[in-house]
Amino acid sequence: MKINYKIISKERSLNILKDYFKKLKEDEIYYYINTKDRDIENFLDSNIYEKESIELNNLVIDHLKISITKYLLLNNNLFNIDLENCINVSFISDLIYFDDIFVINDIIYINYLYIKRIFYNLEDNKYSNMNDIYIYDNNIYDKNLIKLLFKNLIYLSQNKNSNLWLNKLENKYFKIFNMNNFKIDYDIIKNPSTLLINDKILVYEINNKKYCSLNVIVSKYDYSPYYEKKIFEINKTNSKFILDEINEIDNNIFPNLLENIAINITNLIIN
Repeated sequence: MKINYKIISKERSLNILKDYFKKLKEDEIYYYINTKDRDIENFLDSNIYEKESIELNNLVIDHLKISITKYLLLNNNLFNIDLENCINVSFISDLIYFDDIFVINDIIYINYLYIKRIFYNLEDNKYSNMNDIYIYDNNIYDKNLIKLLFKNLIYLSQNKNSNLWLNKLENKYFKIFNMNNFKIDYDIIKNPSTLLINDKILVYEINNKKYCSLNVIVSKYDYSPYYEKKIFEINKTNSKFILDEINEIDNNIFPNLLENIAINITNLIIN
């Protein structure tokens, strides 16, 4: 399979990352980057790889081809992305953090040190569990890399077809409210891959009561923070909704349904 695959320019990658971080509060930024440097632009610039520095591009392409083959099984308008046009990627260091692979807009960001680890694992056959590998055309591939690429193809589709996704989800699962309507006393982890709902609360109505769930950060401002899922009952006072924490209830209430769907489909298709 031939795919149209492109490593974008460092300048374009930097501009996209800058735009993303501008949407965060200043203190929130340091949950996602490992630095004390206040010059964010300089930090980002120094942690984006130039195209010429990428020696393992073919490893990524080989795994991506398998992911795309699997992705083509998702025959639904929700998952429509222009695979014949271009898959745009940018390689970054692990000091810019959310996941080893994530999406912003139409760009797939890949932690290059993660790719290097996979290369050495494959070279030295460090896999002790068959569940960690994927065999295709008598060759061995890293299953986790295939799954991560596949999951991020779904994120690309969610960004590209955002109205379709939000309309379908709201009709079936919940109502969507702007986060500004809520009084929130917590820092919430934000997945850059699901940027379209990072400023929204997903409200479920169960037995005439309203609930939501949030991924609440439970550590201090730091690189790679700890967070946990919390469930809240939603009540209203004056012009704001307030969140009262409760214990888990029987119904599934997801902090980030787009992320949950991407994970579940990935695990279903690639096993």
